[in-house]
Amino acid sequence: MGAESDLIVVGAGAAGLFAALTAAAEGGHVTLVSARPLADTASYWAQGGIAAALSLEDSPGRHLE
Repeated sequence: MGAESDLIVVGAGAAGLFAALTAAAEGGHVTLVSARPLADTASYWAQGGIAAALSLEDSPGRHLE
């Protein structure tokens, strides 16, 4: 292996992938570790069961309506 990382993210669900992508976008060298293939995570299988406010026009309250 021999590679160095600024951050090691354990778990490739929604939170893990978001953390890894955010750190990489900020210039970090990220290692992502997952026990399963990315298409076999709980977040992947939720298939629309996850609601999150992701933009400025969105809000948690809109998801409660």
